[in-house]
Amino acid sequence: MKKLIFVMFIMVLVLQACGKKETDPIDTVIPTMPTETLPTETDPTVIIPDIYLNTHMYHSIHSSFSPFITIEDDVVIHSVMLNDATIQENVVLFTYPHLSINHTYLNTLNAGVYQLSILTSKGYINMELTLVDDTKPYVVSSSYSSYNEGTDVSFLIETFSEGIDIISTTGGIDSTYYHFENGILTIHHGFFDLKLHENPERQVVIFMIAVTYNNQDTMIITLQVGLQ
Repeated sequence: MKKLIFVMFIMVLVLQACGKKETDPIDTVIPTMPTETLPTETDPTVIIPDIYLNTHMYHSIHSSFSPFITIEDDVVIHSVMLNDATIQENVVLFTYPHLSINHTYLNTLNAGVYQLSILTSKGYINMELTLVDDTKPYVVSSSYSSYNEGTDVSFLIETFSEGIDIISTTGGIDSTYYHFENGILTIHHGFFDLKLHENPERQVVIFMIAVTYNNQDTMIITLQVGLQ
């Protein structure tokens, strides 16, 4: 179920980026933050451990994708702060288990490293947000994913309209097993079934992705998929 929610969430981001569904920060609204007294678990000294997969957010101010984190617990989001300033609710979207900050807001900020603090019903999530002023390719989603039997694996990659080429992987991969469109790299579940058939003890498959940018430079991106 989480894998289905993740794929649907990625599709929302891609539709925003492709103009198929224009999303203005004013129109992207999460429910009004509760006004009642917060429970004791939200004391500023309480830092949530081990419920969120990302420890860092990264975003190019030229990107049309909104960065997001995956929160592995069902919590209520009370507020999101950037360098101690509260971000307006209409630029934050939380659809469990993903929380994103709208790219149209981030693209108005200066490049640099920001402190991101998310106040939830169970405490604070603190991490860094790096904004860069360039068009080098990068992975918007986590570069690690887990394989669920019978389900394709997808990654969201910002290539700034460039194509990709899988140049290396554990045991090799035929191009019929994957495709890349609108920033989504989808790897067919049959590839992972094949790898498990070859070696039932295999723990992970590593992919090396080559992306050419600026018409001459090549960026190598590493992705991992856990099989066990």
